Amino acid sequence: MSEDLKDIPRTATKEAEQAHSEEELYSVKSRFLGRKGIVTQQLKRMGEIPKEQRPAFGKDIHSVKTEVEDVIERRLEAIRRQALESSTTDFDVTLPGTVSYTHLT
Repeated sequence: MSEDLKDIPRTATKEAEQAHSEEELYSVKSRFLGRKGIVTQQLKRMGEIPKEQRPAFGKDIHSVKTEVEDVIERRLEAIRRQALESSTTDFDVTLPGTVSYTHLT
């Protein structure tokens, strides 16, 4: 695997860890896996590579893509878990509800 392919998952991991919201994480995902993303650009290079090197390159880029997807998915789960934990501390579902009586005039 070439050095530039090895750097992609490391860079994706750093950027994903810096994302603190789902929107930020989706922009990281787009940067790496989107139509004009880094991994997609590497996949488009497949035609430039000699035929005998294509299978190895394809395997390498596929493993990079899978690794980036896993990093983003794990971070998304962590962000959602944090949001759920912070939102449940503000509201206690075991307390009885309040009834508001309003009259139409």
